[in-house]
Amino acid sequence: MAPTDNKKIKNNLIPILFFYLLPINNEDNYKFPKFIELDTRYGLNYQQQQTIQTTSNQSTNASLIGGGYGYYWAGAFVDDYTGEIDNYNDKRTFQNWLSKATLTFDLAKDFNMNVPLKFTTLAAYDYRKNVDNYYTTYGQSLPLDPPFTFWAPRKIALAANRGPPCSER
Repeated sequence: MAPTDNKKIKNNLIPILFFYLLPINNEDNYKFPKFIELDTRYGLNYQQQQTIQTTSNQSTNASLIGGGYGYYWAGAFVDDYTGEIDNYNDKRTFQNWLSKATLTFDLAKDFNMNVPLKFTTLAAYDYRKNVDNYYTTYGQSLPLDPPFTFWAPRKIALAANRGPPCSER
């Protein structure tokens, strides 16, 4: 490599991101011949995201050993120079259902009364549900040379869990 090249030999941070979004929406409206109108709406939003973040092993970096002044991007869970691989799996499901019934009466037209009054009544129901699941694991002490897989670290640990693991979803 020529001395004028400014290429990095190792990347300290390699994020990989997978994102999946699936919205489903449905709206139905039915108007009866007189007095009543029904309206319902349903929405489903499903999101899944997987992020793999790798911090390379810098244990042989001379500027870091012995409290040197070199720059090191520490991992999210481990503060030493031996590297880390983090696996974030997030899933979110949001549901929304809105139903409305509208009653409309005109006393003069509908009931043949000589009173100029109109009545409108609205009844509605709104249901919302949001379910978040996440599963985070990390591996500590990566080998010096890539490729890095999740089974390469010496120690693998569960950092956070809410809901079933992503492989069981």
